[in-house]
Amino acid sequence: MANNGKGKSIYIGTEEEEWDKVLSNSYLLGLVLEGYSGEPIEEHGSYKQIPPKFRKQILTCLRKQNGYYEMLLGR
Repeated sequence: MANNGKGKSIYIGTEEEEWDKVLSNSYLLGLVLEGYSGEPIEEHGSYKQIPPKFRKQILTCLRKQNGYYEMLLGR
């Protein structure tokens, strides 16, 4: 469960499911590519192949973006 900053908890799935949702959202994927020059994605591919330190950095950064959880849920 994640808190969306409005006092409501949202279930977004496992980190792997969250990553799949990020990849399917063009805006969020753009943030990842811009912030990390696509390196983690191009070099390592799928979620499980990305080193844990990159996963944590990327998801932590995205989770701090205003409206992140709403974008994940398509709201």
